[in-house]
Amino acid sequence: MILSRTEFAQMFNGIKSGLGDPDSPLWLSDDAVPSEWFVCVKPLSVHQFKSDYYGWCRNALSGQVRCYSSDTDNQREWWGFTQHEDIVLWKLRWM
Repeated sequence: MILSRTEFAQMFNGIKSGLGDPDSPLWLSDDAVPSEWFVCVKPLSVHQFKSDYYGWCRNALSGQVRCYSSDTDNQREWWGFTQHEDIVLWKLRWM
C-alpha cells in the first residue's frame, strides 16, 4: 500500500492525536524536499549495508528516500519517497 503525505499524517494522528501534525517529530526526516509518498515494509537491516544502501539510492533513484518510523517489535518500517516512480524500483531491490 502506498499512502500520500496527507494519508500518512492522518494515519499517525489516528495512532496518537497530533503525531501527524506539521510540527510533530514524525517529520524530522524531512529536509528541503519533503517526502510525498509512504510505504510500510518489514524492517531493513540498513546498519549492515549502510554505505551500499545509500550509494545505491543516490545512483538508482531520481528522488530521495528516508525512514520515518521503525517498529521492530511489530516488524514495520515506514519509508518516505520524494518521487512516486522510485517506489517500485526500491522495493524490487530491497525487499
